[in-house]
Amino acid sequence: MSEPIEPALTSEEWAERALARRAATAGQTLAEYPPARAPGIIALANDSLRDSDTRKITWEMVDFLRFAAELVLEYVDPRGSDYRDSETTLQRHHDRMLRIADALASYLPPRER
Repeated sequence: MSEPIEPALTSEEWAERALARRAATAGQTLAEYPPARAPGIIALANDSLRDSDTRKITWEMVDFLRFAAELVLEYVDPRGSDYRDSETTLQRHHDRMLRIADALASYLPPRER
């Protein structure tokens, strides 16, 4: 398994997100930002979208993708039918879907408890 993807912002940074938005854009164009700050900028941009915007990354999307990844593994046909993918390919699809879910989750604030 590959390295875990760290959240784009810490819990403290999420708590200060209004201040962080102003600081993130203070007199700079996006081309001037260090690449290491890009995940935080993406997280703040996503957070600024209205909840009704279908482009907004949400925990619901992440959870659905993780659920779908688990369904991929159930697609294995033990009889080896021609129309079914091999177990190895399905495992790769599963793992990739989980990595995508982890990447998307890294742009979200901590889950509310």
